[in-house]
Amino acid sequence: METSPILVPPIRPGRILIADDDAQSRRLLRDLLTAKGHIVTEAVDGEDALAAVRREVPDIILLDVMMPKIDGFEVCRHMKSDPATALIHILMITSLTRREDRMKGIECGASDFLAKPVESEEVLLRVRNAILAKQVMDELQQRRRAEATADPLSRRLRSLSTSDAGLALALLTVSAEMLEWRLATGRLDKSERDKLYEVYERLSAALAKSGPAPV
Repeated sequence: METSPILVPPIRPGRILIADDDAQSRRLLRDLLTAKGHIVTEAVDGEDALAAVRREVPDIILLDVMMPKIDGFEVCRHMKSDPATALIHILMITSLTRREDRMKGIECGASDFLAKPVESEEVLLRVRNAILAKQVMDELQQRRRAEATADPLSRRLRSLSTSDAGLALALLTVSAEMLEWRLATGRLDKSERDKLYEVYERLSAALAKSGPAPV
């Protein structure tokens, strides 16, 4: 039986830091990721990785565990303890197979693991999933910021329900004082005024359908 193809949402190119002391490993990952349009920077050890993140915060870090100066566990722990870098997706690359090592990575805050030698398809899939998660998180944060900066009337207009009952309730709860303030300060523009007229018309039609209010 033929199955339908899995639809994958489009993703934007990601900013990816590859931290690995092995030049050949970095080159293989860099070539793989840049071929997919991702923007790649490199670090040769743990200290270099921390410095690279201070210069520019990436979306994802492909982090080798066994590195000189500062190992991957400590780099990961440092990133997760800093609010400015705590949300970076860290994919640890390791040849360590013991359960204790993986548990240590999870405890440090790693998002996922890639086993050496890495497989190209697995790298691309895990990077794709991490970028999709980052996109969703960015969109939610953007909506929260927009909601926090909007005035009460704008928030109310965006939240109006399409149902008759929802429209009636939303309109009745719009603050008269806020409307007066918006009109007095010139902050009620034509599009919002037209929106209010539309709401009034729909509410009137809904009330006409429901008949006179009970007394």
